[in-house]
Amino acid sequence: MWETKLEFLRVGLQTSIQDDGRIGMQSYGVPKGGAIDTRSMIIGNRLVGNDDNTPIIEMALTGPKIKVTGDAYIAVTGAEIDLKINDKKADMYETLHIPSGSVINLGTITKGARSYLAINGKWKTDKWLDSCSSLPISNIKKLQSNLITKNKLLIINTQKLISKKKCPLSLRTKFQTQNILRLIKGPEYDLMSIANQKFFIEAEFTIHKNSNRMAVSLEECIPNYDNQKELISSANLIGTIQITKQGQPLILMNDGGTTGGYPRIANVISADLPKITQLKAGQKVMFELVDLDFAVNELKKEKELLHSFK
Repeated sequence: MWETKLEFLRVGLQTSIQDDGRIGMQSYGVPKGGAIDTRSMIIGNRLVGNDDNTPIIEMALTGPKIKVTGDAYIAVTGAEIDLKINDKKADMYETLHIPSGSVINLGTITKGARSYLAINGKWKTDKWLDSCSSLPISNIKKLQSNLITKNKLLIINTQKLISKKKCPLSLRTKFQTQNILRLIKGPEYDLMSIANQKFFIEAEFTIHKNSNRMAVSLEECIPNYDNQKELISSANLIGTIQITKQGQPLILMNDGGTTGGYPRIANVISADLPKITQLKAGQKVMFELVDLDFAVNELKKEKELLHSFK
């Protein structure tokens, strides 16, 4: 075992330390948090010989520049990003050996929205409620030490020499020209009029520039939205689609509130959640209603696909 130090020469945009988040805390008002593209996190960790829930660096649109002291094994997954090691282009979705003194430069994301950097070893990070994931809406002192800032020094105990491997194409993130998210109806779906329901399912929506880890906002509002019924705040899930009084749909993400009073008209199926995370502002999306059995079957297929890559 040896110690690897990573110094952040450039932070990038929305660069943060994430893991699988805080499981089972939503009933206490604590968002799950964690990597919002779970598939990319798991694949990255498996490429470097880590457990699936080992922390990982998540970045959006542009990445950080990092100086490495001590050898490291890394992998970059998720959105297509300009990856260079010591100014030489390197490949994503495979194990890379990084000699001590090297500089990892993660530049601009060209396809998708979020990339992930996995690094072999045991990360020296603080935890709160059994997770090191940041929560931007909170001010928890124990998590402040995990924030990525310029000249931040991240220390990892690299545990072992590992064999290099590549991720098969079937598991890599695919970027479609037409993005369709499959949904199951939410508890308040039928509060919408038939005309509102028809528009919601048939319309093409645009990802709003204000979208973030709390929610993906859609630019278009449902015209003549006519539900003004007051609702008691109820539980939300990751992927819940709420609709405001103006008829604007919002897709709740990992850092979103655990309860809310807007109608929950639908929920994105679990197998399609990674698709949302890779959508940029200005991209288009449409919805397709499916039943619960279909959603469960798609999740099983996703798990089987991941299980095929160890």
